[in-house]
Amino acid sequence: MFKYFGIILFFLMMSTPFDFYGVKIFIMILLFLHRIFIIIKKQKLELSKSIFYWFVTLIFFGFFFSFWSLFFPYSNINNVLKVLPVYFIWPIFYMLLIPYLLDEELIIILNKTMVMASLFISFYLILAFLSLVGLLPINFDNFTLVKPILGRSESVEAQLFMPAVTALLFLNPFLLTNILLSSHKKIRMPNIVVFCSFILTTIAILVTGRRSLMLNVLISPVVIWFFFRFAHIKLMPKERKKIVKILILLAFVGVCTLSYIAYTGLVDLGEFWSFFIKGFDLSSNSDDVGSSERGGQVSLMLKSWMDNPILGSGLASSSEYVIRSESSPWMYELSYLALLFQTGIVGIIIYFSLLVWLFIKAIIIVKKNNYYSYIIPVFIGCFCFLVGCASNPYLQAFDHMWAIFLPAGLINYCNKNPLKGIE
Repeated sequence: MFKYFGIILFFLMMSTPFDFYGVKIFIMILLFLHRIFIIIKKQKLELSKSIFYWFVTLIFFGFFFSFWSLFFPYSNINNVLKVLPVYFIWPIFYMLLIPYLLDEELIIILNKTMVMASLFISFYLILAFLSLVGLLPINFDNFTLVKPILGRSESVEAQLFMPAVTALLFLNPFLLTNILLSSHKKIRMPNIVVFCSFILTTIAILVTGRRSLMLNVLISPVVIWFFFRFAHIKLMPKERKKIVKILILLAFVGVCTLSYIAYTGLVDLGEFWSFFIKGFDLSSNSDDVGSSERGGQVSLMLKSWMDNPILGSGLASSSEYVIRSESSPWMYELSYLALLFQTGIVGIIIYFSLLVWLFIKAIIIVKKNNYYSYIIPVFIGCFCFLVGCASNPYLQAFDHMWAIFLPAGLINYCNKNPLKGIE
């Protein structure tokens, strides 16, 4: 029963981040108490050695660099207490939860849940957009989970912001990989459902006008190719022909969709492309305010890092030269650059080593046994999500942290599986 509470929590984290806190906290308490009971009963964490050490390293990293902040002037104990949940408490909570994934049936349900969340987010955004531009006879005020961003770009009549779109960084490439690995996946849903989910998430990404999301759509095929290559995914000739047909179909649907959008005038594709390109112009004279601000942060945050290059100034510290938020001064859009000046060379090496290890381990597992190829979509989704985190601090929120802990849970499952495990 408790695992289904976990599914509800997972769906809410993806589809309604920063909402329904009462429900989420209630479920989290139930799951926490249940896991503590199971640990006491079985007298073991049900974690493989490598995943246990991975979590211990991550938790120690968060604990040390959080309190390290107290040795520097641009932090205080209140800030330290605020960052501890992100870097210390939530990793412990996720460490206790991932043994639920030792149930293979639950992994299948999680895959289905990600597809359903993709459909919900996409439908909601697209319907809200159609309502906003007057093509749907529903009052826009009924779409309480989104808000319009007017005047941001001339490429569309209106853009929408919905916190749940962050999940599409993970879900869109996850869906594409599942389509291409249709003969290997453990999702037990009709291919047409997964295919339509991918198309709808791509359209939803276009509606949001979020450049990090659009970049993900462009790079995900390349990421998938590299993963297939390194993991030695074995495809039969029939499967290769099927993939070619799928790619041709995707291209056809894409061309038809763009043609319809351009014909109806909902999007000026030329302006939209110009808007996308401006996002990479970090110079001070850039026409895009957000990009120029990020560009200005680069030199100032590197300057902050050079003040304490080895161990940084702590995870709760803010830069002496630039503060982006008065309520959370340690938080910056350029999250990896912020991590560099907050934890120094030592910290950034530890953190990225932990992330890289997940992908290397996944590739090794699939190489040794293609039975586990169904974990590849999750790792491709995770990789693309981490790319998006370069320009936004998504991993500072509990509702988004599942994107790195779900892959850790799958590795734990592969290691602990008595029949096909690697460890």
